[in-house]
Amino acid sequence: MDMIQVFSGYSWILVPIGLFLGLLGYRAYSVSIFLAGAFAGLVLGAWIGSKTGNSQLYLILGLVIGSIAGLVSYFLIKFSFFVLGMIGGFVLAFFAIEQGGLELEPIGELILMLTVALFSGVLTVLLYKSLIIFFTSIVGIFLIYHVTIGYFPSNSGSWSWILYAILLLVFIIVQMSSRKHHSSPVERSRHRRKR
Repeated sequence: MDMIQVFSGYSWILVPIGLFLGLLGYRAYSVSIFLAGAFAGLVLGAWIGSKTGNSQLYLILGLVIGSIAGLVSYFLIKFSFFVLGMIGGFVLAFFAIEQGGLELEPIGELILMLTVALFSGVLTVLLYKSLIIFFTSIVGIFLIYHVTIGYFPSNSGSWSWILYAILLLVFIIVQMSSRKHHSSPVERSRHRRKR
């Protein structure tokens, strides 16, 4: 199921959310974690709904999974990095399957997505400062891509991908520069809790 179908007439809302995640993912990581969790829940619910043929299931399941993942991640700092890494890995695998045209059985898709998600989650815990920037940028560009790709001419070829790659690099550069001026998200959370 396409993300545009999930949001129907409200797909435009994905662009500001994508810009927020892409530009401010590191600086506002707690909000980013919740938004990424909600988005991943919607994607997972849409995927399950498309496989079962139940159109109401994807929205309800997506909102429940997204809300739970977002809230749990918000309150557990190290776990939140693991969840954000898993979400980024899940989105990356979903995008690769969708765009790469991989012909896998539904269980094969799920195993591939979960494997990439778990690997990304562990890697994010180990290298969270750099990878939180990378994954929030990927999720942000993914959201923007799904809303805007339909506006490119069908014969646009690779130049539309070049624009998305440039935007991804801009997201990463902006967040890397903000990382130099802001403390670690874990240290900021500990400091706020001590007040």
